[in-house]
Amino acid sequence: MRQKTAPIKSMTFQGSTDTNTFYTYVTQVLVPQLWTGACVVMENFSSHKVTGIKEAIEAVGAKFSRAKSFKTFRSTDL
Repeated sequence: MRQKTAPIKSMTFQGSTDTNTFYTYVTQVLVPQLWTGACVVMENFSSHKVTGIKEAIEAVGAKFSRAKSFKTFRSTDL
């Protein structure tokens, strides 16, 4: 099991992130680092609304949630 205190790898891109790029990041970088009970909160960007992302996150036992609004998100929203 992955240590729960270690940071999760991120990726940066020049320009905007499209749905294909984001899907690749989630499935190839993020999901392999998740653990049972981890929580992934995503904003409501159109590039985040890709079929298969929620399922990939939940398949490893992590929780998936969409932030209602970045400004109003609280940990109690989970």
